[in-house]
Amino acid sequence: MEHISVSPLKIVSRAYKMDRLAHAYLLAGGNEILRAHTLRELATLLLCVSPTKEDDKDKNSSLLACKRCTGCQKVKKGIHPDLIEISPRGTFIRIEQIRKLQEQIRFSPLEGKKRVVVINQVERMNPSAANALLKLLEEPPTHTHLFLSAGNISALLPTIVSRCQVLRLSAVSFSDEIVFEISSKIGREPSGFLRFLVEELCIQDEEELSLAFEIRDRIVEFLASENRSLSFIETGSFLWNSPDRVKLALEVVRTLARDLLFIWGKTPEKPDQKRDGQNLLMHQDIAPLLGQLAERTNYDTLVSYEKTISRARKMSERNVKPEMIADMILAFWLKT
Repeated sequence: MEHISVSPLKIVSRAYKMDRLAHAYLLAGGNEILRAHTLRELATLLLCVSPTKEDDKDKNSSLLACKRCTGCQKVKKGIHPDLIEISPRGTFIRIEQIRKLQEQIRFSPLEGKKRVVVINQVERMNPSAANALLKLLEEPPTHTHLFLSAGNISALLPTIVSRCQVLRLSAVSFSDEIVFEISSKIGREPSGFLRFLVEELCIQDEEELSLAFEIRDRIVEFLASENRSLSFIETGSFLWNSPDRVKLALEVVRTLARDLLFIWGKTPEKPDQKRDGQNLLMHQDIAPLLGQLAERTNYDTLVSYEKTISRARKMSERNVKPEMIADMILAFWLKT
């Protein structure tokens, strides 16, 4: 078997195929980038003009978005008129955002038969917004499906949870053959980093996988530069192109810092315990280059950088401007 668990996408896909979609789903578990990616995949499926069967010979096979039609392309570009996305403004999702949503869904979908509403980090609603959402869930609008995302489901009103079908993200395992096949398609080594992207972050889109490797290459090139100040602006401007790109960059630098610590032969949790670090690298395909970087970096600096990454991730969750976060994770290295 390729997977050890049924993904939320398969659950919704099968319900869609049988015309038994719930009016509201609550996606819980995983990290923010994984939840956001999963919600995007779900929205793409429901707004796809011509979804296809995963396996025509299997009566129980699920539906897949074609990724080519106008609906799929508009979702990818963030311009589909029947997709409404809500995220916290600053610290909270506010009542004004839910009121605007209530007005938007009064009308029929503009391009298809369905409308999709995605609400990210729903646990960060202020009380008035949460009560307004509850009313919306109690009187679900026609042709509209809501997908909520929460990192901490216990922080939600129990009445909100009870009115949604809960989907839980869990680890997905791929065989070595599948990972090798994916690596061949994107022209990269079947490294631990690739497995991390497809299993932990659930990224299977070839373009997005290639972007993740490009982000890694640019960051490593910046770190290896003899004059980091010269490449700081170029690398930063590439990263802050979009919030999603910065969030992915945060995952990349976290794995790079992890590998550098393993090369040092110890981890923050057990700094006195020696390890065979070279055999545990996630970025095994660039091990020699990482070894050179480790020689230029000391252990205390790496531990301090992990703390910087942690702060940057919290800033990302609060929707701080992507350029500020990109500068934060790069500027650290201008001082070393």
